[in-house]
Amino acid sequence: MKTMLKIHRWVSLICAVFLLLLTVTGIGLLFRREINAANTMNMMTTDGAMSIGEIWEGLTDGLERVGAAYSGKQIVAATPDAGSGTIYFRLGSGNKSEAAQLRMGGEQVMYDVRTGDMMSRKERKYRSKLVKDIMFKIHILHVQLGLGVAGRYFLTFMCFLSIIAIISGFFIYAPMMKGVRFGIMRRQSTRLYYSDMHKVFSVAAATFAGLLSVSALMIVAYSVGVADYREAAPVMAAEHYEAARADGGDEARIISAADALARAGAEHPDMVAISVLMPSAGDDFYIVQMTEPPKKMTNFMLGEMVFVPKDASTSAAPYLAPMPAWIKLASSALNLHIHSHDLFIQKIIWAVYLIFTVIMIVSGLMVHSTRWKNTVNKSAGRFVPDFKAPIWKVPITFAVLIIIGMTAPIWGGIGNIIGLIALTLPLVYLVGAIAMGVRMRKL
Repeated sequence: MKTMLKIHRWVSLICAVFLLLLTVTGIGLLFRREINAANTMNMMTTDGAMSIGEIWEGLTDGLERVGAAYSGKQIVAATPDAGSGTIYFRLGSGNKSEAAQLRMGGEQVMYDVRTGDMMSRKERKYRSKLVKDIMFKIHILHVQLGLGVAGRYFLTFMCFLSIIAIISGFFIYAPMMKGVRFGIMRRQSTRLYYSDMHKVFSVAAATFAGLLSVSALMIVAYSVGVADYREAAPVMAAEHYEAARADGGDEARIISAADALARAGAEHPDMVAISVLMPSAGDDFYIVQMTEPPKKMTNFMLGEMVFVPKDASTSAAPYLAPMPAWIKLASSALNLHIHSHDLFIQKIIWAVYLIFTVIMIVSGLMVHSTRWKNTVNKSAGRFVPDFKAPIWKVPITFAVLIIIGMTAPIWGGIGNIIGLIALTLPLVYLVGAIAMGVRMRKL
């Protein structure tokens, strides 16, 4: 007990400020899409969702129109957005590592396959540059502390410490809750009051914060693994094709991007294409990123690289560079961390849990501060222990419901409803338990 208490105290103190930073910035990032949309004066409107297959039918026209509109720039890659029925064309130098980032970074031209309308992200006009800059800073602080790769790994270590703090708190919870009914916050002293507050909101927030910390570790592992894969995949393809280069001088013999998609799709009919990378000078292949159909279209989709020979005269079949299974598993954390709150009401509930996490952290720091100054409230009366109060019933129930609430929306549809109900029930119980505790304290 004493050992676990020391571990919990000091590990929590080390990571508290940084976990608090991640929590506060996370609240801002929850509503980033809505804030950016409200702050953009010339946001291009679309007619809603389309299947990826339907979107790809507009690829050839999109390449021609975007190529003509941005004639001084090279189209590096194309990525469909099923949620809006658009294709994002990345303009750049043909750098493979950059193009593999799909719709992230660089100059992206949003093209509506239904209307032919297009707009570059660089052409956005903002109502407030300050709001735009603040949202960018929040993102940078959240993912890397503004310190680049070193900051990202530092925050990863802080997430690891937060997991240790949560686990150690699990071991000291029962001894500190003997005779105390969940929801009661005693006023006999400031230390006792903040200690009770910390326990109550830890029950509400620990599982939520723990899952986010675990998924953050998995996301960093994924980013490292997928970077290695993107370097290794062209080597695997070269070895597969015996490192032979196709004749690259005759443009008439180069297949179109639509043909490359068709060949990749015919070779892997059970998969969907989520991006196509155009061959630059000296390249032998189109690179089509393909994945198994997602559980819902707004989920993160991790594509394996399918190399399609660009030479129309070759009969060689497209080659899929196999991705290690552990990278696919790690990438699933992105859906839990980012894509399990598509609905606005889900974002509000997530924000409430993040606020509970803030209270958990701050109340823990307040408990530590009372080691030097603890005010005793003699007028509060004597606390009568309730030894029949269940200790683990509420924490276990909360943990199960929160896990369901955070994972069910990944499947979409009815999963969103199940997730909403599962996350709402602990909130209702928590409010009732605190209200009951206030009434009992007044008796």
